[in-house]
Amino acid sequence: TTTDGIMSDSEAEEVLRPEQTSKADADAEADPQASLESLKRNTLNRNLDSISKVQQYLVDGETETAKFRNQVLKLTQNYYIKSSRLSEAEIVELREQKAVAVVEADGLMERLCQLAYEAFEAERKTHFTHPDGAIKKEPLNLMSYVMTLCQNYSDQSEQFALALSKNQWVLKLCSEMQRDWADDHLADKLPDLVNKRLRQSLSVVYNMLFKGNSEIFFNLVDYHFVDTAQPYLKSGSDRFRFSAYLVLVFSCNEEEASRLLINEKSLVTFLVENLSSAHRHSSRRSNGYHVIELAKCAYQFTKNEDNKDILLECKILPVLSDMLQSPPERSDEVSMALKIILSMSFNSACSSNIKEICGPELRSLRSNPQWKSNRDLEAIQYNTEEVYTTDGPFIPDDDNERGDLRDVPLPRQRSVKQNLQLGQSTDLPPAPPPPPSAPPPTGSSAAKPPPPQPTGASAAAVAQPQAPGSAGETAGHVMISYHQHSSGEFVRWICPQLKEQNFKVWVDFEQMQDSTLDCMAKAVEGSAAVLMCVCKGYKESDFCRMEAEYAVRRRKQLVPLLLEHKYKPDGWLGFIMGTQLYYNFSRNKEESFAKLVGYLKQSVLKSPDESIAPVTQPVQTATPPKPRPPPEPAYTKWTSEEVLNWLLENKLPSHLEPFKLEGRHLLFLLKMKSQAPEAFYRLLEKSLRLTLFHQLYDFVEALERL
Repeated sequence: TTTDGIMSDSEAEEVLRPEQTSKADADAEADPQASLESLKRNTLNRNLDSISKVQQYLVDGETETAKFRNQVLKLTQNYYIKSSRLSEAEIVELREQKAVAVVEADGLMERLCQLAYEAFEAERKTHFTHPDGAIKKEPLNLMSYVMTLCQNYSDQSEQFALALSKNQWVLKLCSEMQRDWADDHLADKLPDLVNKRLRQSLSVVYNMLFKGNSEIFFNLVDYHFVDTAQPYLKSGSDRFRFSAYLVLVFSCNEEEASRLLINEKSLVTFLVENLSSAHRHSSRRSNGYHVIELAKCAYQFTKNEDNKDILLECKILPVLSDMLQSPPERSDEVSMALKIILSMSFNSACSSNIKEICGPELRSLRSNPQWKSNRDLEAIQYNTEEVYTTDGPFIPDDDNERGDLRDVPLPRQRSVKQNLQLGQSTDLPPAPPPPPSAPPPTGSSAAKPPPPQPTGASAAAVAQPQAPGSAGETAGHVMISYHQHSSGEFVRWICPQLKEQNFKVWVDFEQMQDSTLDCMAKAVEGSAAVLMCVCKGYKESDFCRMEAEYAVRRRKQLVPLLLEHKYKPDGWLGFIMGTQLYYNFSRNKEESFAKLVGYLKQSVLKSPDESIAPVTQPVQTATPPKPRPPPEPAYTKWTSEEVLNWLLENKLPSHLEPFKLEGRHLLFLLKMKSQAPEAFYRLLEKSLRLTLFHQLYDFVEALERL
């Protein structure tokens, strides 16, 4: 929140002080017997009075007068509450109520933001300055008041932020201001007061994105804030650079983050240092940022795989270790530290460092009654104690085949980690050298598209299950894997719909027992199909990632359901989906549901007339012997040195040398090109950095000649 640079007209001088209190509030503050409810009621009524007066000016068309600007300023200043008798939680609640009142005032924010945009539109080329350099106070004041109103309440209220994300005037104001004034800002040609409004435009966008609301995110997509904020990474002002950086952290997809943020280590260091400072300070703030806000920014930063290595280099783990030791009254810091550590633990380099740097604190929490049942803590233990890594190739050892363990009973005395490891199979193709923390593919056969045909690509990608009912397996339940905040409403709709079709459905809010991971493992293991509710929230959820990756390793049938029509899966989720079939529930739910039911009955169950039902007796079937595989080409035995010679002979890019590719990796790439071409070309671009057309062409041609 800010009042930076708000200037007064001559008639507004008395209301400029942000901590001004009314006479009624002052009397209530001085009288210890005065009711707190009276104090709260006064501040809320004053806000309603300001709303009413501003609306009247709008109705009367008196929007160019100083009195109107004064009243807009009073409405803005109502955000500030000065009272030693009110707790921080009570002040937050009052501000939320004020924000809701402003949002619900019919047409108020739409009209105010339109006036602010019109003021900008009239002065975008002059920067609100007269030819002699003097500031044009009146139009700049109005724009300042409205932007401050937007910034303060979007910081405080998700409901306000959501409404603001639907307001075309404020989005146009922020995006066009950032786009049109970037060059002049970088050339240091903008007056200070105008620069403050420009940085405020970045803060308004950041506040909306910070809420983590998918609807807000997609409302902002069409305004291209990734493009408009990017130039300010070169600003001479650290505050400008950091404001732009935060916008990008919350708005970039995986490809954009890898391209734009990878070289901004100084800003990551700034983030980590401020997080450490805020944690140590009694106010829990540093440079105006609260410790939890900074922690949430760091957590969002981990959602791009490349960023985890940067955070590790910038020494965030010692800071998180300190946060894990926070006293009980700061349990929110412990919670955020655990979330960041869990997200980083999917990266093998981070995982080993977590054990070394944060291990004692994590073990201490596991023995603490308050924390020992925390699911983030449980998941960290699983990730950091795993013997396999999700960012390295899983290469089966043909000389020491472990066999298919999917039908081995899971004894209760085994740990969750040991139980999950039983899902590893050895009859899988070797994986490529994927980007950090990308899950290894675990299957190779293309899916036969069943009627009716769902929306999407025509071939299945990463994993295909053994059909239920074959090789000793029986039909199981349909598991729904989803992100509660983003997809809970959809799941509560589809769950009874599936049951009406006589499917046995596993969903966490009905069957969850024991520990989170133990229940997840059993649910995946007993499933005939896993429905993935694909959306932005699903991709950013660590627990959704664990469910999906485990289902891949157990070779379960993954059935993606697309819930957000603008969302394009990337990162680990894009890798798992590849070119897999999906059902688009973002448009016509009933039509997509009919197709889904047909698919489940005809393809997953192999029987259109039978439903999934509990099986009382195990089905005993003979496992046919595996056919002897054809002999592998000679190049599959190549060492990394021999592959390097092949690269040189074919004049392929020299930057491929450090990848240490071997012959088995080349074989996998050829298989992947045939079975999952989208995933293949994405891997070449992102993992092997073949971004130029001629590089890509030469590499694929040489590969095919093998």
